[in-house]
Amino acid sequence: MHLVELSEKFVSRFSESGPYYTSYPTLSEWSASIGAAEYSRALEKFADEYEQPCAGLYIHFPFCPKQCLYCVCNAVISQDSLRINKFLDTLEREIDLLFSFFMRRNRALRINAIHLGGGSPSFLEKQGFLKVMQALDKWHIREAFEEFSIEVDPRTVSAEKFDWYREAGITRLSFGIQDFSEEVQKVINREQSFELVQSLLTSDVRRDFSSINFDILYGLPLQTYDSFVATVRKVVELSPDRITLLRYAHMPESRRHQETLSHYPMPDDNEKVRMFIAASQIFTEAGWVHIGIDHFAKPADSLAISAQNGTMQRSFIGFAPGWSQNLLGVGPTATMQVGSLYAQNVYSLDDYDKAIGDGQFPVSRGCSLEADDLVRRDVINSILCRYQVSFKEIEYKYKILFKNYFKREINELSELEAEGILELTAHDITVTPYGKFFLRQICKVFDRYLQTGKRYTIAGP
Repeated sequence: MHLVELSEKFVSRFSESGPYYTSYPTLSEWSASIGAAEYSRALEKFADEYEQPCAGLYIHFPFCPKQCLYCVCNAVISQDSLRINKFLDTLEREIDLLFSFFMRRNRALRINAIHLGGGSPSFLEKQGFLKVMQALDKWHIREAFEEFSIEVDPRTVSAEKFDWYREAGITRLSFGIQDFSEEVQKVINREQSFELVQSLLTSDVRRDFSSINFDILYGLPLQTYDSFVATVRKVVELSPDRITLLRYAHMPESRRHQETLSHYPMPDDNEKVRMFIAASQIFTEAGWVHIGIDHFAKPADSLAISAQNGTMQRSFIGFAPGWSQNLLGVGPTATMQVGSLYAQNVYSLDDYDKAIGDGQFPVSRGCSLEADDLVRRDVINSILCRYQVSFKEIEYKYKILFKNYFKREINELSELEAEGILELTAHDITVTPYGKFFLRQICKVFDRYLQTGKRYTIAGP
């Protein structure tokens, strides 16, 4: 698609508000009725169902040395080593609480994918990093994983830290790049030069880690189409294995630190669409494969391979190779998926300390999926990860007649079919190449919680 061909309809459709479906039901539908007791029951059922239960593990390290003004994550701005060490002690106790839960039931929980996120986990100095690794080793967690990834702030990492990561078995680095424009970086309080990032990506680093990801943001204050295209071309020059192309979410009403950014001009919907399409074209022409909503990967990367063979999955940390259907989490605000239950840990460090001190899982809210939620979750994930829904597959799994069960939805899909977004047959729904720009819009049709005209709102701190 050439940029000059972008129609008003395309811009309007692409810019529709709506979830990114890292879960279904989305976080905005979760409630405080789900707590430690419900999460414990879900874990118990999980342990009983499998001789060796297997899951991914997300570890949330909340601390950052500086406040990035664009950020929507749960971060604690502090360089207080005593406070950080106290948190690491609590984190270790939560890891003990989780894995001893399975051991008491004569089950050895196997972790096949680990993601250390934040916050800025690359902010950890050696003693703290090794403390986290030792907490994992107590339960032999690092013995059988397929992937071990860590989020990296280029301003807080070094060649020495890369050596620690390699020795710990980390396989993937995810760099928070956001934008290479010096003007934009200064405004968002994230100053890191192209030369700095380039110097970090040595031949040794590229050899030692099987995959390197860049997170890029479009729609930031002071960004223009031309400045963003310049950033995209610099990303191509640095040649990461994966790219996550995210839209900036401006929510000063709930993220107070973003209020400062309201004083600067931001791209309108038309320009943001042009940015995304231009980046998509540049990346795909340079050899990356467009995956899911907003991911790009080189053909040899495990994410591209899983997308090709139909095993890719959608989770709270984005699109990922299909290592596991279940995701456990430790640390404040960590989110979990265990069978038909979603759960999220408390936000504040005080609440987190108290729950762990009381020997309780620090769960603050969640969602127990009903039968209808499970059906719709599978349909939505199939759209996102396979770009197709087989009626027979859903019918066989859930003992329904797809066209009867989703009669309303199929009628609504006719408009998207007329726009060339999808093809609807008697047997399946298939997303067209053009329709890959509108995966969220297709998924919204199957979202029961939005069918009453409810407007989607982002949930969080």
